[in-house]
Amino acid sequence: MTDSGAQYAGKVSPFSLLIADDSSAIRAVLRHLVEGYDGQWHVCGEALDGREAIEKSINLRPDAILLDLSIPIVSGLEAAKILQRECPTSELILMSAQEPAVLERIAASAKVCYSISKALLAEQLLPLMQGISLRKRSRRSAA
Repeated sequence: MTDSGAQYAGKVSPFSLLIADDSSAIRAVLRHLVEGYDGQWHVCGEALDGREAIEKSINLRPDAILLDLSIPIVSGLEAAKILQRECPTSELILMSAQEPAVLERIAASAKVCYSISKALLAEQLLPLMQGISLRKRSRRSAA
């Protein structure tokens, strides 16, 4: 995906998201939630494990990557560390069933700015995505 956006439902969606979770049901719910909201985001790819998340992120260069902490093969935490180096312009978001305070400590230990508990996804994901959109838009207009 380039900064020019991608076609989604007849509109240009300026921001792309890659979802990495080993549950197809969670990926489907997240896709529906993100793409059904305001047209600002589209899901450019999905990954079942950390290795696939790394490969797809390097190829697709999404604006944001939503990583489950406990995905198989390469954990979300290890994938985040690699992606910080390989995809420095992608915003990383760790998600987990862990308690929010525990997840925040884990994310901070890996220098990941965003974390979200799966229990709070419905209420916190979209505001988080809006904040990322504003920052990305600001950076793009400054460039």
